[in-house]
Amino acid sequence: MKFKCVILSSLVALPFLANAADGTATINVSADVNPSVGIVSANNTPLTDIQLAFVPGKGLQAGTEQVRLASNDATKGVDVSLANDMQLTNAADASTVKMTITLADKTLSTTATNFGKDLFAKGETSPLQLSVKPTDQTASKDLKAGHYTGTINLVLAQSAK
Repeated sequence: MKFKCVILSSLVALPFLANAADGTATINVSADVNPSVGIVSANNTPLTDIQLAFVPGKGLQAGTEQVRLASNDATKGVDVSLANDMQLTNAADASTVKMTITLADKTLSTTATNFGKDLFAKGETSPLQLSVKPTDQTASKDLKAGHYTGTINLVLAQSAK
């Protein structure tokens, strides 16, 4: 009888042992390719999200990331602009906060800002600071509670100069 129980319990456990050795992995891979200009983090990896801190009594604090502009044409610079004005939107009530984006202390807008060819050594710039902060720091002190999100849509183009 004991022998039957041991065999039966072994047979019942067998499928679980086989499954424990099985496994799968799904890895999504993507690449955005622009053969003439680009922007990457300062260590040549993809850009990361920027998390802003909110300090009560002071408001939203600036968020920064070190980036590099890259160009395949040593005779031209890169024009950078925003596809649209940037704002954060509260998921709870759709209130918004206008944001200011700067790159290397140049305020970006929907009009192109030139980063001249002299900035590009071996096809890329030295690290530049990309910064996002509230346009009106005082107003950001009085924000309603919530989760605010937004997207910076940068437009990069090979400059004529």
